[in-house]
Amino acid sequence: MKKQKIYLAGLIIAGIAIILFFMGKPEPTYTLGVISNFEGKNTQSAVNALKSVKLAFAEFKQEHPSSFNLQILPVDDSWDPAKIGKAYDILKVQSDFILFLTSSTAFLAIFDEVVSHTDMLHLLAGSINSSISDRDDNVIRNGIDDRLEQKNIAAFLEARNAGEILVIQDSKKNLQYNGVAFKRFSEYYDHGVVHTTFSPSEMDFRVPLETFSQGNFRYVYLIAGGCPREEGIIIQHLRNIDSTVQIMTTPWSKGEIFMEAMGRSRENVIIPTYVRLSNRQYLKFMNSYSARYGSSPGEAIESLLCYDMARILFKAVHRCRSAKGDLLKKEILSGSYDGTTGRIKFNQYGDLVGKLHFFRIVGGHREYLE
Repeated sequence: MKKQKIYLAGLIIAGIAIILFFMGKPEPTYTLGVISNFEGKNTQSAVNALKSVKLAFAEFKQEHPSSFNLQILPVDDSWDPAKIGKAYDILKVQSDFILFLTSSTAFLAIFDEVVSHTDMLHLLAGSINSSISDRDDNVIRNGIDDRLEQKNIAAFLEARNAGEILVIQDSKKNLQYNGVAFKRFSEYYDHGVVHTTFSPSEMDFRVPLETFSQGNFRYVYLIAGGCPREEGIIIQHLRNIDSTVQIMTTPWSKGEIFMEAMGRSRENVIIPTYVRLSNRQYLKFMNSYSARYGSSPGEAIESLLCYDMARILFKAVHRCRSAKGDLLKKEILSGSYDGTTGRIKFNQYGDLVGKLHFFRIVGGHREYLE
């Protein structure tokens, strides 16, 4: 009996020692690298998205005060394929995981190197080139790829009997998105497409406008992601020629610059979006962001995608108690999440499963079109 008591006492003492050890052990500090356009033109969406990531972690720490700590390390790539390699070289050695908010063209420039670092999880928020979808790699893609995106847009226009459509495409700035988006759209849209292009750097819109003037188009589709000012100016010119023309944009046509460039011509422009403004999580995010920063993130979808992606990552790190890429990816893919853009679920490869909504601006307000 005496031996049993001694043995039991030993177990209790060992248990207490283990508890005290872990109680005294400091929580790990991880580094989240963020690559985006922090120093180039039109930086506001990247700045707001970074604030959204910081907000996501502040909220996470309120829920889990004893969990890990986080250092956020932003590095600029100006959404430029020539700069993103240097940014990645910095962060791949200083970060535990990396969040990309960049153009398709820039990300594709380093994609092969990204997937070679199999022990690190990479998170991509924004437009997704379908050449990197359906791959069992170390990337979580929190955006609809160009195939699903353009299939949604083509189906919407066909349902409205749009007829032959004039497509005006940026041919210089972001070809890995805009060029591929046109190719996908033309594959899915069955009622005729007339294709013309413009150069954002030269601000030369003569050919598209002449093509529109000489045709009889009820609908124009602008594929010019990453060119908000130029796209808004084209919309004004189109409406000056025909005030009744219906204009569709991509989901990446947004923000204050785009709205200001359209001026009064913004009325009835059809804009695809990831989110409905009545979404409970969206409203909660907007209120929290405004309370923390004293301003609104505006119309930029980038803030929503980065906020959702960051929250999902932080929960996974907390559950796994690790920064190992394979463990985190497995944990993320096993669940579904209430996000600002709706219910978020990834397929077995880490691709977002989702759909687009459509709205137009009427009297300064959104009117959703289903």
